[in-house]
Amino acid sequence: MRAVVMAGGQGARLRPLTSNQPKPMLPIVGQPMMQHILRLARRHGFTEVVATVPFLASIVRNFFGDGSDLELSLLYATEEKPLGTAGSVKNAGPLLDDRFLVLSGDSLTDVDLTEVAIPWEAKVTVMRRLLEHLNDGPVLTIDGIKVYRDRDWALIVPHPQEPMVRVWAEAGTAEAAGAMAEEFASLVEGMKA
Repeated sequence: MRAVVMAGGQGARLRPLTSNQPKPMLPIVGQPMMQHILRLARRHGFTEVVATVPFLASIVRNFFGDGSDLELSLLYATEEKPLGTAGSVKNAGPLLDDRFLVLSGDSLTDVDLTEVAIPWEAKVTVMRRLLEHLNDGPVLTIDGIKVYRDRDWALIVPHPQEPMVRVWAEAGTAEAAGAMAEEFASLVEGMKA
C-alpha cells in the first residue's frame, strides 16, 4: 500500500513565509513539515509514497529527490494547475493501487497507528458493539467509527481484506494520541469474544 502526501499548499495566510516555498517546506524544528510526515509514513511501514505537487513543485522535488535519503521510494504527481484536495489525489491515481493512505504534507502530526487482529466473522459484531458502547458522545460513521473528544479523535476502521481493525488517533500531544489509540485498541480487543 502506498501513501499519498499532499504537498501543494500555497500557504496564502502565511505570506511572506510562503512567497518562495510551498507551505509543506516550511521548517519545523529545523526540517520541512513534509519531512516529518514522510518519516511518520516510513515509521508505519510505508516504503512507497506519492507526493502531489502543484505549487513550486521543483522545490519539493529538489529537496526530497527520489526519497532514498528517507529510505522511501518517492514519486511525484504534478498538477499543471491546482486541482484542490480531491483533485490532487485523483490526479495521482495512475501511481496508486486500490488502497492508499492520504496524508497532508503541511500539517504536523504523530498519528499512532495500531492494528488489532479480529476474526473475519467478528468484525461486524465488534463494530456494532463499539457503536453501542459509544452512544453517549459525538460519533461519525464513514468506513468505520470516528469518535470525538473535544478536539481529539480516534478512528476505528475494519480492514477490508484482512481479519483486523486499524485504530488511528490524533490529540494535542503524541502521548495523548498514543494513549487514545491504545484505549480503543484495548476496547476492540475486549469485544472480540
